[in-house]
Amino acid sequence: MALTHSKSDPDNAEDFYRKAEEYWSNASRDIDGMLGGFAHLHSPDIRASKTFIKKLKAKVGTWNRYLIF
Repeated sequence: MALTHSKSDPDNAEDFYRKAEEYWSNASRDIDGMLGGFAHLHSPDIRASKTFIKKLKAKVGTWNRYLIF
């Protein structure tokens, strides 16, 4: 099940929690459901993510001690 985006008021907590409850009540009760369908990643995705993280760490510089990798 994919998350859907709407133009609802982001400050409306009641709406936010109602939608969250609806999403999680329909999500499968396994790793795939918990990770939104991303229990398995393809090698190109992993490589691209690693490249992105390396570039991010290089840009962040001294702040990288706050990044968890």
